[in-house]
Amino acid sequence: MTKKWMKGIAAGSILLSATLQGAVDFTKDVMPILEERCLKCHGHIKESGKVVDKGNLDITKPESIKEFLKAGHPGDSSFYNLVVSDDEDEYMPPKGDRLTDKQKKVIHDWIKQGASFDGYTKKEKGESLLQKLAKETPVPNAAAVAHFEQMGALVLPLAMKSPLLQINFKPLGSESNPEMTKRLVELKENLVWLNLSRAKINDASLSPVGELKKLTRLHLDNTAVTDAGLSSVASLSSLEYLNLYNTAVTDAGIAKLSSLKNLKKLFLWQSKVSAAGVEKLQKALPGAYIHFQTATMPKPTKQEDKNAPVKKK
Repeated sequence: MTKKWMKGIAAGSILLSATLQGAVDFTKDVMPILEERCLKCHGHIKESGKVVDKGNLDITKPESIKEFLKAGHPGDSSFYNLVVSDDEDEYMPPKGDRLTDKQKKVIHDWIKQGASFDGYTKKEKGESLLQKLAKETPVPNAAAVAHFEQMGALVLPLAMKSPLLQINFKPLGSESNPEMTKRLVELKENLVWLNLSRAKINDASLSPVGELKKLTRLHLDNTAVTDAGLSSVASLSSLEYLNLYNTAVTDAGIAKLSSLKNLKKLFLWQSKVSAAGVEKLQKALPGAYIHFQTATMPKPTKQEDKNAPVKKK
């Protein structure tokens, strides 16, 4: 047999093998895995427009991925080796659950078959909630911004040239008072992040906060807020993050939050709620991660928020 003929046999065998196991399509088979487990660090677009591409890898760009693989050779491709590695200092993804055996095989077979990107078109990123809220938003009320800055609060745009604002009252410390939230309504078209952590506020202080319909993030941890104040919070339909750590809220209070369908993270450690109350709320908000620090809670599938309190051992 000639070498040329033998090579033909080998090539045919590889093609037959790929056909038998099924051709792996990058867009249909590989990209969904990458979007679910890798996009956050390798191709995520921030609200500011900046792309997160740790290690110079952007999985939304084939030319970037090609730098980390050798077509036809999974074993020589770091793109594959890092997801099957047992070295805790290098395996990917570094946090959360490992890829399943089925997901690893999809990546392996795709590279083995030649790592083709044929037919791939970058999926347009859908608008985030914050991007939607920024549309047709007027510039902030300058007098109101100046008022809070003179008070000692930190007032900043959410991103460069963004009309959306974040206000942090923590710098006030002992200078904070229950009346300081009154003029927040003057910024209701712009305010999306509000930090009242450790502020000397009460339930009445949250009445103006309840009018901030664009608010997506709210810190009320270490305050005197009770169930009564959560009646105002329950009207914040855009809210995605709420911190009630070390407050006096109970099951009756958090029950009012069941209508907040955009809520993704809720922190209740050292509050007065019970496991039963949390379980009931979890059923109403199945997509939310509720930080309650009890063995009865399901293990979170994503990294806990950096602002969550650390449980002392």
